[in-house]
Amino acid sequence: MAVNVNLVRGPTPRNRNGNVLIPQPYDQELFILRRDDMELELKDETGTLVPALKGSMHMTNVRMAFVIAEKYLNRTRYRSVEIPFRGIENEALNQPLLGANNLSGTVIPYDGEPFIGTVKFKLYFKNGGLGTFLPRFNHVLGSSRIYNRELRRRQREEEQRRQDEMFRRQEQQWNQGSMAAPPPAPGGPPPVWYGVNYSADQFHAIYDPSDPSEVYIVQPETQRRNAPPDYNSLD
Repeated sequence: MAVNVNLVRGPTPRNRNGNVLIPQPYDQELFILRRDDMELELKDETGTLVPALKGSMHMTNVRMAFVIAEKYLNRTRYRSVEIPFRGIENEALNQPLLGANNLSGTVIPYDGEPFIGTVKFKLYFKNGGLGTFLPRFNHVLGSSRIYNRELRRRQREEEQRRQDEMFRRQEQQWNQGSMAAPPPAPGGPPPVWYGVNYSADQFHAIYDPSDPSEVYIVQPETQRRNAPPDYNSLD
């Protein structure tokens, strides 16, 4: 998780003039949907609570980015909050008898300032249904976890290969009367994650008329950033 991530002005499905604040997309990042009239609440391990922030939520194949509504910017030091899918745990959909539906969960900040430890979040849906939002959220979160498991499996296999090679060399050198140096550590950092595979076509029939989410069919044309941050610390 991180706060005050880069924003740019760009088009949205319902506003084609390109004058809406949206998160600046990373290379290869795909916008999935946007939803107004949302509130986000944050609380870290010290109990420090960030009162409900009001704005819009943007879902991509990499993250959820919450953008504070411009009319509230003078009331908070935050402009935006990023919640990477690879860091989300303990998610739950809460539908109280009184009050708004909300999505809760925990996330680890990869850019810790100003939070300490794991952060609890609650994302409030102030109006409308969830039938458009929820299937897309579940797809991206589930696919992110599959990627995490596969990455960890490859890392374990690489470490086991390194250990086997070290024992083989030591045994060989022992038989020759000298000890071998350990093999080098597995080469290079983990691969950069550019997000899960997503196609709007696979969800074209999943639409809830009571859900006010704006679904992206065409990606906004705007300046992009380089590769996403290193989310591997979140695994």
